[in-house]
Amino acid sequence: MSALIRPAVPADGARCAQIHMDAWVYAYSDCVPVEIIERTNRRRPAQWLTIIPTENNRSHYVIDDEAHETVGFFVIQPSRDEGADDKTLELVSLYLDPSRVRKGFGSAAVRWIAGEAHRRGDRQITLWVLDENTRAKAFYLKCGFVPDGSRKPSGLGDTSEIRMRMDV
Repeated sequence: MSALIRPAVPADGARCAQIHMDAWVYAYSDCVPVEIIERTNRRRPAQWLTIIPTENNRSHYVIDDEAHETVGFFVIQPSRDEGADDKTLELVSLYLDPSRVRKGFGSAAVRWIAGEAHRRGDRQITLWVLDENTRAKAFYLKCGFVPDGSRKPSGLGDTSEIRMRMDV
């Protein structure tokens, strides 16, 4: 398995929308009400038509396999958390085509993100993950993230999110 990370371009929007929808069903069906998943997924294709920056994109990235097929995407940006310093990068989202989960693409993306954070001069990476999403929490723990005790409502039914962080 070889993961090729590259900045997303607007032409990636349709594939990213499909991955986003499929990944939400895969990842959240056990912890988010199905109506919320369906309602949110109906908006995805239109969202992804305009979501990818067209110039100097340093936030939206796609993960391609050896055949240059897009198998996932992630979004990174300076932390949106109140009180975060300017040396904190936030992993806003990381989603894979469900057929590509547990094949090394997610781990490769996190390694790339850690290297990018270091190149940018950041000292840590944070992310928010549904507390009920045990599979994702286990993945991030394996990658070196640790819960930092912060919690907030997710806005997705009765679920909550916990913040995890990794020093780089």
